[in-house]
Amino acid sequence: MGDRAVITFNEYDKAPSIYLHWEGSREYVEGFLKAGQLCLQPLKRTNATKLMDDLAHLIAKHYFEGKVGFTVYRQEYAKADKDNWDNGTYIVNEKTLKIVTRKFLPKDYIDTRTEHKSGLIAQHIRESVEAEKMKIIEAIETLNGCQADEEFINALNVIMDKCGVVYDKEQDCLVENRDPDYKV
Repeated sequence: MGDRAVITFNEYDKAPSIYLHWEGSREYVEGFLKAGQLCLQPLKRTNATKLMDDLAHLIAKHYFEGKVGFTVYRQEYAKADKDNWDNGTYIVNEKTLKIVTRKFLPKDYIDTRTEHKSGLIAQHIRESVEAEKMKIIEAIETLNGCQADEEFINALNVIMDKCGVVYDKEQDCLVENRDPDYKV
């Protein structure tokens, strides 16, 4: 059960791909790709794998908001569930992030997409990315205003709270705070 789809740039076994368990219909995939055009274009694309990683991150973090149960896998095309009985596979142009063709569509598939919904999905993701950028800018401004060690530590606590991370003593690193009621 799901609304599955695979997104890839080509059909080679080692080609990077994304598997979506939910929201794999064309209007959602087009919305994700539009968000990629808006949010990933300025970044230097080193290769197709990096671009696919960035797109998967964009979808998982800024659309599904990291929620458990909304699967976004990044894998090689050979391992992907291409013929998934839902939305099949989208072959996407790597430079334009537009759908070139689709494979493995069910025989009874009906395209119900609306351009408007794709635009709203892209807008939602872009707003989430912009909100995250603002948190980072606020964090930098907070650090720039610190004078003493105690102020610096307090500023770091504010930044960690705004960015949704906590310090994990066992791992000796910052991790995502999954408890919305927890404060630093």
